[in-house]
Amino acid sequence: MTTENKYRTLSQLFEQWNHVIKEYHDDISNIVQSARDTERSDRSVIHVPKDFSSILQAVNAAASGDTILVADGVYQECITVPSSKASLRIIANGSKVILNGKGELDTAFTLEANNIEVSDFSITNYVKAGIEVTGVYGVKLIGNTIEKVTEGHGIQLDQKTFSNLIWKNKISHARLDGINLQSKNVWVVDNEFSYNRQSGVRIQKVGNHIVGNRVTNNEHGIVEDQGFNLIYDNDVSMNRQEGIHLPSGIGSSITLGNQVNRNKQNGMSVKTVGNSILDNLVNNNEKTGIKIESALNVLELNKIDDHMDNGVVLSAKALKNLVYQNLLKGNKPENLVVKNQKNTILQNRIITSPFLRPEEVDTVKQGVLHVPKEFPTISEAVNAASIGDTILVSNGVYKEEVSVPISKSGLNLIANGNRVILDGEGKLNIGFALASNLVQVKGFKIQNYAQAGITVKGTGISLIANTINNITDGSGIELSLAFSTLMWKNKITKAKVHGITIKAMNTWIVNNDISSNGENGINYEGSTTVGSTITKNRIKDNGQNGISDTAGFNFIYNNEMMGNKQNGVYEVSGLGSGAIIKNKLYLNQNGVRLDNEGAQVAGNTIRSNSKSGVMINSDFNNLTENTIARNHHNGVELTPEANNNLIYKNQIVENRPVDIKSTNPNNTFIDNKCMNSEPPEICKRK
Repeated sequence: MTTENKYRTLSQLFEQWNHVIKEYHDDISNIVQSARDTERSDRSVIHVPKDFSSILQAVNAAASGDTILVADGVYQECITVPSSKASLRIIANGSKVILNGKGELDTAFTLEANNIEVSDFSITNYVKAGIEVTGVYGVKLIGNTIEKVTEGHGIQLDQKTFSNLIWKNKISHARLDGINLQSKNVWVVDNEFSYNRQSGVRIQKVGNHIVGNRVTNNEHGIVEDQGFNLIYDNDVSMNRQEGIHLPSGIGSSITLGNQVNRNKQNGMSVKTVGNSILDNLVNNNEKTGIKIESALNVLELNKIDDHMDNGVVLSAKALKNLVYQNLLKGNKPENLVVKNQKNTILQNRIITSPFLRPEEVDTVKQGVLHVPKEFPTISEAVNAASIGDTILVSNGVYKEEVSVPISKSGLNLIANGNRVILDGEGKLNIGFALASNLVQVKGFKIQNYAQAGITVKGTGISLIANTINNITDGSGIELSLAFSTLMWKNKITKAKVHGITIKAMNTWIVNNDISSNGENGINYEGSTTVGSTITKNRIKDNGQNGISDTAGFNFIYNNEMMGNKQNGVYEVSGLGSGAIIKNKLYLNQNGVRLDNEGAQVAGNTIRSNSKSGVMINSDFNNLTENTIARNHHNGVELTPEANNNLIYKNQIVENRPVDIKSTNPNNTFIDNKCMNSEPPEICKRK
């Protein structure tokens, strides 16, 4: 196939991608246009069965923003939450709150309203689903146990459902999938999916985030029928077929940092285009470790061992893939099988005996360009490259701006040394300007540019292990009109404006160091900059906020945010319905400031901030199970603008002058451990 024909085929793929991205953008735009403030009411706490004998009766009686606490007992009912009941919290207030469908009732919870929370229920013996979410946003399903769904899925998220949080649930023995996602921008985090008769997790739409789950003993582990999804840090093991299976759809997903072992078929099977498979541990699966049957995938930094049907197999259909710096050992009969030579196989380490050092193997060097050996500049190599080529750049200082246009999509630009420096000398504007799709930029030291270290205006871009320092007028990385960008293991310091500026959707920011930038560590601009996962980053000592979010629908999970001059996290007035979970927020001004609505702030440690631990200026937020201690201007402060917020089961101690201060009485405080408050009754158990 000629380069022209290859590009025509790739252009057709990009047109398909653009259609999917437009649909995603239209969905969020419709939410922005139709969003209305939920009607405020005097908050109340409703008890079941004390106030109402059934959960459904309590829902029918409740107003938006109410909290329904359900005591221990067995409830045989189906509960529908209609669209008029937005922002309800329905919480099991005991260890044995059981919904039992007796094998006859359809669905335990059907959620038709935005921003509903359902937490801590045991749901068993329903027919259609344990929980079904129907075309709404901001739903939070937390800590539920769902088992024995006799005909359907454990959790089902229908089409037009957008931006929901599925956290800490246990789902087993569903007749179909543990969770079925016909939805977009959903975070499926820290759940257990086991013994479901189809997939543990089935992804049928784009832009979802599957993070930190345990997926075991299902028919399939994780199956993705679309693309643009993140599969990160999951334990996928002992499933009866593939661990992770990408059988169809548009591709361009990220599979990062998973443990995939002891599955009965392949560890991973990839039939879609343009995926990045990075830093996974794949071992002891009964067939192949990773099998590739498509084009333009990057297989990098994985450990693949002890398989009985080869370690990595690139089939005859595999074309223009990069297999780079993987470790393979103990696979039989071969560690690496390449059935099509039109791939690039570089610097993989293969251990043939436990008594020998690994040998570095360049099996196929086709499509590799060397700088400066073959081309004196990176830009000249880019101009000469074809689709799917890899550019290896040796140590040296390169004083240039590198532009990668759409016609150069599918390139891998890799620093082949530890001193590969792009230096703008304070005169050049941008180190890498990426206006293309499916490009990887890895390992560069980028310094002394004016506008940005890297700009992104494409789809499926991966920025890995770059160091960006001293951007004199702009941001370290700037995303504009981008979609599905991965930033992993970068270090971004001393940008005059922000560490990262995001004017984009569906962004993954994982394990970066972002510090000492002039304004925000990460800055979201505009009302539709949604769909991010920000996890395991260290965001420190920035001149304003650690993270400033002007939109919402973003997931901030398990980061360290310390020493930022304003807030650790600032949720600016916007769409809201984001999640701030399991972070450490120390030594900022405020740990968290909420000016938008519907956030879930849970499981964080918020200590020693110079003002408040959490400052709430908005409505319908949930503050649950956080540790908030030794902050210098109140632990939690709710201003007169704060209504209908739930403060539940937090440990709020040793703050001064008080642990909780609420100027507005129209909020709910339940089961918090605290010593003093204004007014004083807040710290009493309700």
